[in-house]
Amino acid sequence: MVTYIYCSCSSASLLFKKLNSSIIYSNMKFFDNNPIGRIINRLSSDVLTTDDELPWFVNNTLLNLAYCLGFPFGVTIYFPWIGIIIVIGVLIMYYILTLYRPSNREMKRLSSVNDGKLLSILGEVNLLFYYLRFVKDYK
Repeated sequence: MVTYIYCSCSSASLLFKKLNSSIIYSNMKFFDNNPIGRIINRLSSDVLTTDDELPWFVNNTLLNLAYCLGFPFGVTIYFPWIGIIIVIGVLIMYYILTLYRPSNREMKRLSSVNDGKLLSILGEVNLLFYYLRFVKDYK
């Protein structure tokens, strides 16, 4: 358990440092092309994934990997012919995974773009109200 907590904290810290350094040392063209709302939304989404979801996913992945490798290995020891069925099942699952992964990536990208546009519009409206108050107070 201590190793799990240490690994999750150190990975979160390392990824956060790399994320900040890549944003700080970006070209100005990057900031000109991307609204600040989209950048903030993407950063908050990445940090949330790193801090909250990644350690849980790693723990579940290791647990399921032990189940997925241990159970078929044990069954294959007693019934060697069932290894053919297991190999066919793994190949079918791999094919389904190759179809799922690109579509899931595209859905996440579209979600991030739409959320960034909303935050950008809200930021610009807030700035507009600030300027309107300034002009009203000036008159």
